Amino acid sequence: MASGLHFPNSHLEGWFTKTIPLIALLITTTVSTALLYLNLTRWNFQHVAWTSVPSFMAGIIQVVVEILAAVQIFALLTLVNFATRIALCRSNSTLDVLKYRAAICLGRIDLSLPWLSMTLVILVYGLMKVPAFLWANSLALSPSVRTGSNNLYVPILGADNFIHNFNGDELKHCWRSPASFPNQGLFLMAGPYSSCPGRDFVDGLLEAASTVSLANADYLPRIDVDGAFYSGRSYGVGAAVGHSDTQQSQNWGDSVLASYTYQDLGFNTEVLCNYNSSLTSADWSLWQLQAENKNEGIPAIFEAKGQLPDGSNINSTSFYTTWGWSVDETVAWQTTNSTYNPNYISTAAGFNYKFMNATQCTINFIPTMFDIMVTYPSQSSPNMVITVTPNSDEPLENAVDPTWHLQTLVLEQITALSMVSTTLYGSVLGEAFLANAQACSSNATNTAQFTDNSLLPCMQQSWESIIDNLLLLLTAAQIVEYRENNANGPWDPAQFREVFDRENGIASQIGTRMYILLTCALNAICLIIWIIEAFRWSFWKDLPKFNILDLKSAVLGGAMGGGSIVATIREVESPKAPWTGASDDEKVGEIQVQVAVIDADENLKRVSLKASLGTGKVGTIGRRPWAPFSYDKVSGEESVQSF
Repeated sequence: MASGLHFPNSHLEGWFTKTIPLIALLITTTVSTALLYLNLTRWNFQHVAWTSVPSFMAGIIQVVVEILAAVQIFALLTLVNFATRIALCRSNSTLDVLKYRAAICLGRIDLSLPWLSMTLVILVYGLMKVPAFLWANSLALSPSVRTGSNNLYVPILGADNFIHNFNGDELKHCWRSPASFPNQGLFLMAGPYSSCPGRDFVDGLLEAASTVSLANADYLPRIDVDGAFYSGRSYGVGAAVGHSDTQQSQNWGDSVLASYTYQDLGFNTEVLCNYNSSLTSADWSLWQLQAENKNEGIPAIFEAKGQLPDGSNINSTSFYTTWGWSVDETVAWQTTNSTYNPNYISTAAGFNYKFMNATQCTINFIPTMFDIMVTYPSQSSPNMVITVTPNSDEPLENAVDPTWHLQTLVLEQITALSMVSTTLYGSVLGEAFLANAQACSSNATNTAQFTDNSLLPCMQQSWESIIDNLLLLLTAAQIVEYRENNANGPWDPAQFREVFDRENGIASQIGTRMYILLTCALNAICLIIWIIEAFRWSFWKDLPKFNILDLKSAVLGGAMGGGSIVATIREVESPKAPWTGASDDEKVGEIQVQVAVIDADENLKRVSLKASLGTGKVGTIGRRPWAPFSYDKVSGEESVQSF
């Protein structure tokens, strides 16, 4: 050593002790590097336990965090310990400085230290909490998304086996499924499914039409699958959801599938309504066939017939009758049946629903490609949500149902809805449209200027809702009808088209990139410190086994050098103020110690502590040359050892 003090090899630490800090830092560096790699590669995992028992996983992570932080801090404090042990062999150090270094190495706050030293210890103590903070955020599980893909079969529009019902046969050729359905995954189908949804889903169709304009109608219930909602307009697509998408949930498990998206063909149906300003007796209207007889309880009977805007004369084939106590409570409509755009809806209504009377609405079925996103229930939303968005990047030219089979079925069911919805004291058709019109009025900013014309957009929304739901119910019935006849068979490519979805599953990701990078940086700094210290102390080749910061070493070393220590204490204390054992005694704190070696004989060397007052600092009681004392057990007397 520079001071001339040399320990025999038996008194020096071995190579393993010197490499312990490096081993500790290599462990934490390996873990942080692995975390960074997993984060950069976006690795995640399905973690059901994390979603069901988060406290259990949090407890495990906390234990790992404490271990890694402790390993990292141990490596740094061991370097401080090594430096203190070597420095104490090369030069003297005051007891207060040793207390300060001991407080740092032990990770505790010593209130008996001088205020400056205590402030530094508190600062170091706070910095020692940083590794745990970084590791906690580097190991914390955060929600992530695992992607996948699967095939899905969607109905080809117009490829069903349903029979047309126009020309007075609107309800004579209806296929109908059983009235009850088993659970399909998470949801219960709300059948019975039918090729005549205008008859079998009257309540659902009219309820949807009556609420489409509500201010809080952001989520519209799907009328054929309980627990499923559309976010906004359905456009009549998404029939596969809840019917032919069981493979999606089976592959992932119901607890981890978050959502999936796919594309499907459909119609972006547009309805535009106006009033027939030149209404004549030849136009579509209600004709009384029989007057009511309230005394006998016989209602009036009306015939709905007349000419439609496209020139069709509905007076001999598709006319129908309805009844009520008077024409005021009656609503009837009829549709045209052409295989091209536009088609028309004509409505005749009594006084109670006069805003609907003499309306003529055009229907345009516009072939469109749609993006469909299905979001499964979660803790934040207990319902399945289907979001449909028209894809403007895919213009279509008569690519959807060119034979107009499906569109014709929809037009027929609009008429059938009017035929089966007759009541004695009011019209359920009129009440549905009236409720939606009232919702429009409540949403408007200036209700004082509302007129019948201003309610036409609300009527258009109701019609679009009915048409969208009819499209959806007919295509859903196409799936159900096929599965009844082919329960386990393959999907017929003549009726169904295979598409591939993009699936997002609930997963867990370890850590946050920012904190992982900070943890890696901290490990790099620790390794640099280790390299600097290794070069500074020549890989600690002179590191003594004597550890002044260890209680056993301090007691035994002090006992071996007791003579010098006792003599030095006697110099700093006074008869009236002896040292009472207080650790905060400043006079004792100025005593300087250094490691020494006792030559008990030629073959026996012991380590001891020597003490003096040295040249001191501010507050030193006295100054004297360095005169180390140790106790020679051979002679039993105090002797001065020179080095």
